[in-house]
Amino acid sequence: MTGIAVSATDWGNWVDTYRFVQDRNPEFIKTDITNVALRQLNINVMLILDLDAASWRPSRWNFKSDRPLELDLAARKALPIDFPWRANLRAARPARGLMATNRGILMLATAPVLDGNGGGPVRGMIAMGRLLSASDVRNIGAQAQADLTLLAAGAIQGRSNSSRVTTSRASIAPSTTSYGRR
Repeated sequence: MTGIAVSATDWGNWVDTYRFVQDRNPEFIKTDITNVALRQLNINVMLILDLDAASWRPSRWNFKSDRPLELDLAARKALPIDFPWRANLRAARPARGLMATNRGILMLATAPVLDGNGGGPVRGMIAMGRLLSASDVRNIGAQAQADLTLLAAGAIQGRSNSSRVTTSRASIAPSTTSYGRR
């Protein structure tokens, strides 16, 4: 998760990203947010959000099939009104966590879009995410020195239909909605 957060911070504090949020020049997407760039960053999705949480040309890629990834979060034109990290966007605070999606659990990190010198005014937020594979879950469990199991949505008995991804006894249990928590 730390690697994704570092990449989000780096791309968020890049003058070209800052300029893109201002001018929306599609050349930035075409030349800088390529499938090769996503592969090098080891992420499946990158979103650039303005201050109203609207996203531009989200990039998403399935590295196993080398085709676009049909991800519900990336298909949206904006974050849902009740998305928990909207407050982070308004306050220019980074966030990171796990989010249930239609393709599985997404490790997601966001960072404010700054002017390249760590200053503002803040123009929006960049979000980067990677879908968790079985191998990722094993590695997280090994680092935590715990048995970690990825459970399907609704797999925990008596669980309420909350809008969060929760952890319980080292099991990651996604909710049926596509939101996360910081």
